[in-house]
This record gives sequence, structure tokens and C-alpha cells, in this order.
Amino acid sequence: MLLKKEVYLIGMALSAIVFLASTLVSVSNTAILSHDHCDSLPDIQFLNRSEVHTELNAAFSNAKESITIILTSYILDEELQLLKTIDQNKIKTEVILGNDDNLESKLRDNGFKNLVKPGSIKNTLDLNAIRVDNTIYLLPDYFIGNKTEGIPSTSMIQRIKIENCQPLYDDFISFLDFYKLQIEGSSRYKESYSQSLIAHSSAVRPTIVGESSVYAFHSSMSQMPFRISAHDVINRSLNTDIDAVPKKLWLYSTQFPSIPQEERIKNIGSPDVFLLLKALQFLNQTDMKYLIFKDAPRLVGADDYPSVEVRTLSSENNGPSFMVLDDEIFFFGHDISYIEGDLLSYNLRINDKTIQNKTIEFFNSIWAKSPHINKSD
Repeated sequence: MLLKKEVYLIGMALSAIVFLASTLVSVSNTAILSHDHCDSLPDIQFLNRSEVHTELNAAFSNAKESITIILTSYILDEELQLLKTIDQNKIKTEVILGNDDNLESKLRDNGFKNLVKPGSIKNTLDLNAIRVDNTIYLLPDYFIGNKTEGIPSTSMIQRIKIENCQPLYDDFISFLDFYKLQIEGSSRYKESYSQSLIAHSSAVRPTIVGESSVYAFHSSMSQMPFRISAHDVINRSLNTDIDAVPKKLWLYSTQFPSIPQEERIKNIGSPDVFLLLKALQFLNQTDMKYLIFKDAPRLVGADDYPSVEVRTLSSENNGPSFMVLDDEIFFFGHDISYIEGDLLSYNLRINDKTIQNKTIEFFNSIWAKSPHINKSD
């Protein structure tokens, strides 16, 4: 005969299963029946550091309510001075950090009090971004300067500005809220299945702007509630079916995609980005161009395939991280080489002709002045 405690536990378990099932059905039905719309797509610009500095300075000056700074790496003194212009007595300011204790000390010494540390969680953020009221700036490598090899203070910045788009804003906030919930620990983990933390944007339910679409996805294999990972997106997009291979794949990145060998072994059966790109090279039906800064010479073997060409980025042009794949463009929150590791980041996929043309124009301009790697190098 079951004890009262056992009956209670069984009842709790059944309730949880029913709740989860109903949530899944609700999310599934919503994805099928409707798409969120917003007024504008993210604004994509490739700027130098001083241009980004000027734009953020104006945004801080015009802030009305609150600012969130996601700063997970080293910060240059120039950017620190910019952040210090924020009136923390007037504007509620929160800084989400990585695992750098020196950075935490540096910020505290300069008057920043509301700091969120990752603690001991496995999937820490690798993302540079700033939210000012209802506007979000995604800024891969903006705060990183001479501290990091190959990213000088004069490097190019991929600035993505999200505004006038409530679904994407809500999605980003839920992404951060779930991350902070993980930091707080298992005592609140049951709240991770609340409606507010579920992804507001996905591959099955992209946000619609006119005839264009956009959705967000996260890097790493970490478990985030009802949110697609980069691993899933890339496996879907890099189609190696002989009858459906992409016609164009242009990659702009600091390093060529790869993940630690132990990660490949653990996830065997699910090809990673590195293997999928290699498979497309072998098929030799896709126009593949790689603009790579670090370790580009080791890709020289790619030149054995007529459809593949590799060129080396200068340090001034290093920084952006994106991939053009036929009509889609993927903008990554950190370097694509980390996309399937343990580091957590926030990425966008956009299908829009204007943004595609602008990004291809930028790619071609850098391609024209980047040296080709000869097979003999």
C-alpha cells in the first residue's frame, strides 16, 4: 500500500508532466497558427570603434529608464570611460559578467555596483551586448582590444541594433532572464518553464517584417527552454543532400569552425559545423569563400577544390562573424569557431534582400583587398 508521501510525490510528478505537455502543445499550436510581426528588421552596420563609441555615448545620454551591459571579456580603458558616463543614480544599470575576476574588480573600483557573476554554471555567456531601454546593441568583440591576440583597438565592429521590434526584444530579455535564473541555482530552476522564458522567436516561428523574416538562436548545446540551438540551425541549413546543397556559402570569421575532439565524440551522430563544411567541400557544388584571420594557412588544402577559396583578414578588418548562405545570413554573437562548445551566445538569422545585398557588398569590399593563400604557403 502506498504511503501518503509516495502518493504525494506521484501526484506532483503527474502534474508536472501534464503541465509540460500542455505547454508544448500550446507552443506548437502557436508556432503553426501565427507569426509575430514587428516594424523593422535589425539594423546591421560594420563600423570602426570610434563610430560605435559615438553612437553608444548618445544612447546613454538619452536613456530614460534602465541599461543592461553584457560584458564577458576584457575591456579597453576607452570603453570603460564610456560606460562611466552612465548616470547610475538616475538610470538603473546592471552589468552581466563572465568569469574574469580582474574585470569584476576593475568595474567595482570604477563605481559599478550591480554586477551579475556566472558563479559555477557550465555554460557561461560569451557575448558583448548593451540594452538601453527598449533598444539592443549586439557587439561581438567590441570590448575586446589589445588584450586579445589579433583584435586591435582599431578593429572592425559588427554592430547589430534591434529596435521597434517587440518580439525580438522580448526574446533577448527572456534569454538573459533564463541565464540569470541558472546562476541563482536549482532552487528556482522550476520557474524555467514559465511562459515568459520560452523563446519568442524560432526557426518554426520567425518574426515577420513585410516579406522578410528574422529569428534568434543560441550557441552551445546547453538546455534552454524551447529555444533552438546553433547546432540544430546549422545542421538544418548546411544541407549535404546531393540534390539540395547550397549554391553559395561565404564565411567571415576570426577562426575556422571547429570544436574540441571530446565534444565531437560526445555528440557523435550529429555532424558539427566543421564536418558539414568539409562535406560541402567534397561535394564541390557550392561557391565557398572563407575570410579568416587566425590560422587561415591551415585551410590551404581547401584550395584543392575548385569551388573553395580562402583569403586572410588583416587585423583591422578582423572582428565581424557572419555567414552568407544563399538567401539567408547568419550573424553570430561570438566567433563561429565557438558555436558548438560550452560558451553561450546569442545569434540571428535574417532573410532579407536589402540586408543580404549590403552584407555581400561589405564582404566583397574586404575580399578584394585581402591576400589569397597560395598552396605553397
